[in-house]
Amino acid sequence: FRMAVYVHAPSNPIVIDTENKPQVNLTAQNLSVKNIESGVIQAGSQLEIQWTVTNIGDISTFGDFTDRILIKHKGTGKIIAESLVSYSEQQEGSILAQQSVIRTAVVKLPEGNLGAGDFEFIVEADFYNHQKETVETRKNNETSLDFVSELRNYPNLTVEQLVLSPTLNWQ
Repeated sequence: FRMAVYVHAPSNPIVIDTENKPQVNLTAQNLSVKNIESGVIQAGSQLEIQWTVTNIGDISTFGDFTDRILIKHKGTGKIIAESLVSYSEQQEGSILAQQSVIRTAVVKLPEGNLGAGDFEFIVEADFYNHQKETVETRKNNETSLDFVSELRNYPNLTVEQLVLSPTLNWQ
């Protein structure tokens, strides 16, 4: 056997499973986004994000884990928002094999031009790999959804009938 090792930036360890043992296998799916304030998504809107995490593995989850939400601008690739959503086993219980849970979070788009345009929501279940999934089982942990945000109508203030007092010697 021969092995090549490449040095990359630090990241979460991923288990390489050669024994085919029973394991947790989380999937993220059914991603939806809606504006809490009105029907149209606009810059500065508060958005409710909902997704389903399903354990399609052989055993129940063990311990807490964290899902990550990204909002990425489609044109520039720039990430404009990131949110981490914790799942507490103590409060919500283990996710049994073949069981699903609905997760929700609220995020706010930036105001102005930064919050308007074509965007992509990306949700990754168990972002830190606390459930010790393998390379193969982590492939289905991510789901995404494209959406468009309009520029909100902002007030356009103008100054009229300006009077300076006293009227002399202004520099």
